[in-house]
Amino acid sequence: MKRNSMRATSMAGAVFGAALAASGIAWANGGEFFLPAPEHGKVDLVYFGHIKDTDGNYIDNAQVTVSVKDLGLTFPFDNDSPGHYRSPDIGAQIKDIGEKVDPSQISIAINKKGYSQVNQPRVPAKADGTYEIDFVLAKDKSS
Repeated sequence: MKRNSMRATSMAGAVFGAALAASGIAWANGGEFFLPAPEHGKVDLVYFGHIKDTDGNYIDNAQVTVSVKDLGLTFPFDNDSPGHYRSPDIGAQIKDIGEKVDPSQISIAINKKGYSQVNQPRVPAKADGTYEIDFVLAKDKSS
């Protein structure tokens, strides 16, 4: 009896996992990773990835800033552990003020005390979706 119960539980878990994968929703730590803006019903534009040092170690508590030059907007936030970051839904916030997303105007900068600043002046040239961009920081030689 226990064997059938365990098999049924495993099967239910596999079906649930397949349903999640098919839905296109990403999950992390038991919660939905890319939460859609309620008024948009989907994720408009989010950047995510990892921040590491040149030795491959994750860097936590770095400041990430997504800037939208033509609109004069900045979205600063700190990354979490282990070295992971996820921006707010930049696209939804731009649309909420009645503007269009122009990826050529978006850049990402990473700052962490003791490390040289890293800039990503060009992001993927698409105005919607979720995009992974990883960063590598070098120790600041003046530290």
